[in-house]
Amino acid sequence: MSLAVRYETFYQLSLSRGTFAGLVEEARQTLELSDVDVFLVLVDLVRELPYLQTFGGEQSPESTLALGRGDCSDKSLLLATLLGELGIETLLVLDDVNEHAFLAFPAEEEGVHFVVETTNPKALIFEEQRLSEGQTVVPLSPNETSLESQYDLLNHVLRWQAESVADHGPWYIYSNCEIRQRLLHKASLEARRDSVMHQIESVEQEIGVLQRQLDLWIEKHNAQVAAYNLLTEEIGDIIQSLNEWNESSED
Repeated sequence: MSLAVRYETFYQLSLSRGTFAGLVEEARQTLELSDVDVFLVLVDLVRELPYLQTFGGEQSPESTLALGRGDCSDKSLLLATLLGELGIETLLVLDDVNEHAFLAFPAEEEGVHFVVETTNPKALIFEEQRLSEGQTVVPLSPNETSLESQYDLLNHVLRWQAESVADHGPWYIYSNCEIRQRLLHKASLEARRDSVMHQIESVEQEIGVLQRQLDLWIEKHNAQVAAYNLLTEEIGDIIQSLNEWNESSED
């Protein structure tokens, strides 16, 4: 089985099993991400996985994510599969000459593609490139598309990239992109919230212990007060009886 056919099989099997559908949908809902943000987060996720060349057979996308590492072809297939859960059609490019692999999307100009590198965290999201002869192109298409327009999404990402580079420089894309900082800030706030909630629970437990001790003290105090009042009444009765006895004796 050729490598291209093997990768296409890996891709179709992963999508048919819905391997990453829950992961993508959970990220979208939990983090409240737009389609553009999901795209950027998935690229960022795959790029952050350590590079490690695999031998003796290529990895499935499930294996790459589970192991947390892979080479350029493994990581490119993983990203293509994750994007497939969004309904995005992807081209997997296998470059035997340079022993490299990457993803690509057709651009408006004929023969030009928007290339997505998965092993270089310092690359732009999209870079324009003409594919060379001898490169094997593997079309990876999901069975069902969930996006109304793939080109609209890609154009939004391209526009975000162009505006970010113009305003902040290329470093912004891979070092300090808005979505990553927003997610980090949200995670920090959630961690602080959880810490404060834990402290509140601890204080509430301490208050509960003190309240029970106070209730016992009040109960004991009330019993002592009741006993004191009873003794006072008895003493009053005794004094009154003594006074009456003295008065009768005098008579």
